[in-house]
Amino acid sequence: MDLSLQGSDDASEIFNFSALPDSGATRSIIDYHVLRRHGLRPDGKKREDVLIANGDTIECKGAINLAVEFQGHTRIVNTLVAVGLTEGLLLSWHDLKAFGVLPPDFPNSQLAPSVNKVNTVASPDASIPVPSAPPVEDS
Repeated sequence: MDLSLQGSDDASEIFNFSALPDSGATRSIIDYHVLRRHGLRPDGKKREDVLIANGDTIECKGAINLAVEFQGHTRIVNTLVAVGLTEGLLLSWHDLKAFGVLPPDFPNSQLAPSVNKVNTVASPDASIPVPSAPPVEDS
Protein backbone atom coordinates (compact mmCIF):
# COMPACT_ATOMS: atom_id res chain seq x y z
CA MET A 1 0.00 0.00 0.00
CA ASP A 2 1.49 3.28 -1.14
CA LEU A 3 1.34 6.25 1.21
CA SER A 4 3.11 9.47 2.19
CA LEU A 5 4.84 9.99 5.53
CA GLN A 6 5.99 13.07 7.39
CA GLY A 7 7.11 13.77 10.94
CA SER A 8 4.15 15.21 12.83
CA ASP A 9 6.01 18.52 13.38
CA ASP A 10 5.33 19.62 9.75
CA ALA A 11 8.97 20.77 9.46
CA SER A 12 10.25 17.45 8.17
CA GLU A 13 10.22 16.37 4.55
CA ILE A 14 7.34 14.41 3.07
CA PHE A 15 8.38 11.11 1.54
CA ASN A 16 6.47 8.48 -0.39
CA PHE A 17 6.60 5.01 1.01
CA SER A 18 5.23 1.53 0.50
CA ALA A 19 3.83 -0.05 3.66
CA LEU A 20 2.80 -3.58 4.49
CA PRO A 21 -0.70 -3.85 5.96
CA ASP A 22 -0.55 -6.27 8.88
CA SER A 23 -3.95 -7.26 10.29
CA GLY A 24 -2.16 -9.27 13.01
CA ALA A 25 -0.13 -6.32 14.33
CA THR A 26 -1.47 -4.42 17.32
CA ARG A 27 0.99 -1.52 16.77
CA SER A 28 2.35 0.13 13.64
CA ILE A 29 6.13 -0.27 13.38
CA ILE A 30 8.70 1.48 11.19
CA ASP A 31 12.34 0.54 10.66
CA TYR A 32 14.84 2.79 12.47
CA HIS A 33 17.06 3.15 9.41
CA VAL A 34 14.15 4.41 7.28
CA LEU A 35 13.60 7.23 9.78
CA ARG A 36 17.29 8.10 9.94
CA ARG A 37 17.50 8.35 6.13
CA HIS A 38 14.80 11.01 6.30
CA GLY A 39 16.27 12.92 9.25
CA LEU A 40 13.66 11.79 11.80
CA ARG A 41 14.42 10.61 15.32
CA PRO A 42 12.23 8.56 17.65
CA ASP A 43 11.40 9.55 21.20
CA GLY A 44 13.75 7.15 23.00
CA LYS A 45 11.80 7.42 26.26
CA LYS A 46 8.85 5.56 24.78
CA ARG A 47 10.37 2.12 24.29
CA GLU A 48 8.28 -1.04 24.26
CA ASP A 49 9.14 -4.66 23.65
CA VAL A 50 8.37 -5.59 20.05
CA LEU A 51 7.28 -9.21 19.80
CA ILE A 52 7.10 -10.42 16.21
CA ALA A 53 5.04 -13.25 14.70
CA ASN A 54 7.70 -15.95 15.12
CA GLY A 55 7.95 -15.21 18.86
CA ASP A 56 11.27 -13.31 18.71
CA THR A 57 11.70 -9.85 20.20
CA ILE A 58 13.34 -7.09 18.16
CA GLU A 59 15.01 -3.98 19.53
CA CYS A 60 12.77 -0.94 19.90
CA LYS A 61 14.44 2.49 19.72
CA GLY A 62 11.32 4.34 20.84
CA ALA A 63 8.23 5.78 19.18
CA ILE A 64 7.36 8.60 16.81
CA ASN A 65 4.17 10.26 15.66
CA LEU A 66 3.99 10.27 11.87
CA ALA A 67 1.52 12.10 9.65
CA VAL A 68 0.45 9.34 7.27
CA GLU A 69 -1.52 10.12 4.12
CA PHE A 70 -3.35 7.29 2.35
CA GLN A 71 -5.88 7.77 -0.47
CA GLY A 72 -6.43 11.43 0.38
CA HIS A 73 -6.86 10.93 4.13
CA THR A 74 -4.21 12.00 6.66
CA ARG A 75 -3.97 10.90 10.25
CA ILE A 76 -1.34 10.89 12.97
CA VAL A 77 -0.06 7.37 13.55
CA ASN A 78 1.88 6.61 16.73
CA THR A 79 4.55 4.27 15.42
CA LEU A 80 7.10 2.12 17.22
CA VAL A 81 10.63 2.33 15.82
CA ALA A 82 12.44 -1.00 15.58
CA VAL A 83 15.83 -2.16 14.38
CA GLY A 84 16.00 -4.94 11.82
CA LEU A 85 12.48 -4.78 10.47
CA THR A 86 12.59 -6.43 7.04
CA GLU A 87 9.60 -4.43 5.81
CA GLY A 88 10.07 -0.67 6.11
CA LEU A 89 6.67 -0.02 7.72
CA LEU A 90 3.98 -2.31 9.09
CA LEU A 91 0.56 -0.73 9.58
CA SER A 92 -1.40 -2.22 12.48
CA TRP A 93 -5.00 -3.34 12.30
CA HIS A 94 -6.03 -0.32 14.39
CA ASP A 95 -4.57 2.05 11.79
CA LEU A 96 -5.92 -0.02 8.90
CA LYS A 97 -9.40 0.36 10.43
CA ALA A 98 -8.89 4.12 10.78
CA PHE A 99 -8.02 4.37 7.07
CA GLY A 100 -11.03 2.24 6.11
CA VAL A 101 -8.93 -0.67 4.82
CA LEU A 102 -10.45 -3.07 7.37
CA PRO A 103 -14.11 -3.08 8.41
CA PRO A 104 -15.04 -0.99 11.48
CA ASP A 105 -15.90 -4.07 13.56
CA PHE A 106 -12.61 -5.88 12.83
CA PRO A 107 -11.40 -8.18 14.41
CA ASN A 108 -14.91 -9.29 15.35
CA SER A 109 -16.08 -9.25 11.74
CA GLN A 110 -15.66 -12.22 9.51
CA LEU A 111 -13.59 -11.23 6.47
CA ALA A 112 -14.42 -14.30 4.39
CA PRO A 113 -16.81 -17.20 4.79
CA SER A 114 -15.33 -20.51 5.82
CA VAL A 115 -15.04 -22.89 2.90
CA ASN A 116 -13.70 -25.85 4.83
CA LYS A 117 -16.82 -26.84 6.76
CA VAL A 118 -17.87 -30.44 6.21
CA ASN A 119 -21.45 -31.57 6.70
CA THR A 120 -21.33 -34.70 8.84
CA VAL A 121 -25.09 -35.08 9.21
CA ALA A 122 -26.64 -37.84 7.12
CA SER A 123 -28.43 -36.44 4.10
CA PRO A 124 -32.12 -37.32 3.62
CA ASP A 125 -31.46 -37.19 -0.13
CA ALA A 126 -29.46 -40.29 -1.07
CA SER A 127 -28.18 -38.60 -4.23
CA ILE A 128 -26.07 -36.14 -2.22
CA PRO A 129 -22.87 -37.77 -0.98
CA VAL A 130 -22.03 -37.06 2.65
CA PRO A 131 -18.47 -37.53 3.90
CA SER A 132 -18.13 -40.09 6.63
CA ALA A 133 -15.61 -40.26 9.44
CA PRO A 134 -12.69 -42.63 9.00
CA PRO A 135 -13.08 -45.99 10.79
CA VAL A 136 -11.71 -46.23 14.31
CA GLU A 137 -9.31 -49.12 14.81
CA ASP A 138 -9.24 -51.06 18.07
CA SER A 139 -5.83 -51.14 19.69
